[in-house]
Amino acid sequence: MAVRTLTTPVAEPSEQDSHSEISRVSSAKIDSLTGIRGAAACWVVIYHSHRVAEKSLGLPELKTIPIVSSGYLAVDLFFILSGFILAANYFKKFGGQNRNSFIKFMVARIYRIFPLNTFALIIFSIMVFSFGKIYWTGELLNIKSFLSALFLIQSWGFSSSTAWNTPSWSLSTEWLAYFIFPIIIRIIRRVNDLKFALIGFLSSLLALTGTMIFFGRNTLDHVWLLGLPRCLFQFAAGIFLWRVLTFIDVSHRISSLFMGSGLVILVVALIAPSLQLFAPLAFSLIIIACACANPLANWLFANRAVLFLGEISFSIYLMHGIVLGMFSYLARAMDIDQTPFAAKLSFFGAMLATTLLISALTWKFVEVPWQKLGRRANLRLGPQCTVPPERALS
Repeated sequence: MAVRTLTTPVAEPSEQDSHSEISRVSSAKIDSLTGIRGAAACWVVIYHSHRVAEKSLGLPELKTIPIVSSGYLAVDLFFILSGFILAANYFKKFGGQNRNSFIKFMVARIYRIFPLNTFALIIFSIMVFSFGKIYWTGELLNIKSFLSALFLIQSWGFSSSTAWNTPSWSLSTEWLAYFIFPIIIRIIRRVNDLKFALIGFLSSLLALTGTMIFFGRNTLDHVWLLGLPRCLFQFAAGIFLWRVLTFIDVSHRISSLFMGSGLVILVVALIAPSLQLFAPLAFSLIIIACACANPLANWLFANRAVLFLGEISFSIYLMHGIVLGMFSYLARAMDIDQTPFAAKLSFFGAMLATTLLISALTWKFVEVPWQKLGRRANLRLGPQCTVPPERALS
């Protein structure tokens, strides 16, 4: 692993989140960064579906399996990955003093997240009023919490962060992170030394750990009070992680060391919940391996099936709770828990298949069209700010 001294920008950003040109990144590396999102989204689905399997279907308890019971950690992977990818996309675009860069960034994010969030919230609301509280129960469903979820401010302390379409709580925290993102980018543009980039990355993870310990927590399973710092610190860690990677050349052997170390640390964090605060470090090492064309990372995350899951991962994440809720209602109405095991298993498989089908449809007919509209809107705002090479790191 060699240290690289930078005098010019090392990333040439593009318009799509997972298709930025990180230094010396091939298409396989880019694909693995997309595919890992799909794996993370499916991990969240498995985490939430075990409740339906146990309570509504009467299937054996799955929460005793560490990878199932710790599925909420996939959200932490999303936070770090989001900061990493956005940094790669917008590092060059946020140079200079042109406020147009920030406006275009926010326009792109609005068209990216709000259309599907609004669609999912409307569908969820229809289901709530048609069938009552179905899957996510015990939350205060009123006009205040609805508006908070609609404008994605529910995790900012305005209402219950998990009311209505529960998974959107993390989207709310990331929406706030977008406002902070340009500030961090301005900071890392002035970081032209590996040591300081690494300090920024480690400080972000240590701040997360310190916050959790201060509040007497040793896991990351927190949504309400600690949900916001959980996102912001890991989002910042992802940004600094990308900056670290721009200073080093990682060989296949070193990337394999990162991948192996990341998987080992992750397994330990899953098996021993008291060590779960090491999971963000594990995710960071795995992300580096994905970005550096590690063969195992490519095999796991850059194959066609997982890559497609990565493309529809946002829809999987926001729509799965609705599908699980509907199937939970149907399971009780049809007394599925009284049927033979094979019938229960078939019902569970149909629930997962429907989740993927609905997600593929919302990706195609909600996400893609609105992202195209977002690109057109940005074109009307004028050319993107660019930075001369000699000023890129000044």
